[in-house]
Amino acid sequence: MARIQSSQGRSIVHATFSLQRIYDASPAQVFRALSDKAAKARWFEGGDGYTSLEREMDVRPGGRERLRGRWASGVVSTFDAVYFDVVPNERLIYAYEMHLDDRKISVSLATMELQPEGAGTKARGHRTGIVSRRL
Repeated sequence: MARIQSSQGRSIVHATFSLQRIYDASPAQVFRALSDKAAKARWFEGGDGYTSLEREMDVRPGGRERLRGRWASGVVSTFDAVYFDVVPNERLIYAYEMHLDDRKISVSLATMELQPEGAGTKARGHRTGIVSRRL
């Protein structure tokens, strides 16, 4: 990880990670879980102590996704994404920002690739992010 420090008491950290999973579902079903507002709401949510405040989703090149919610602590988290490449049942490429209240905590580029794997789907995700930290 590279860390760049500024004279204003902030630094940034670059990070990358990849995941691979096999799902017992077709590429079309997995793509729908990633790209359909109602389907994604079933799994991309905060869980206990989280109240959804806003959810918008327009999965197409140039389209946007936004999810805002309040945690039991009162902190509001915001996920704001812009889609750059959308190939149905095969690939999504998007960039997103994460905020806690009014503080931006990260900016990331994400890819998700789907490939048939036997009767299921191999999903490969990759994230490259920049996290802003206070010193």
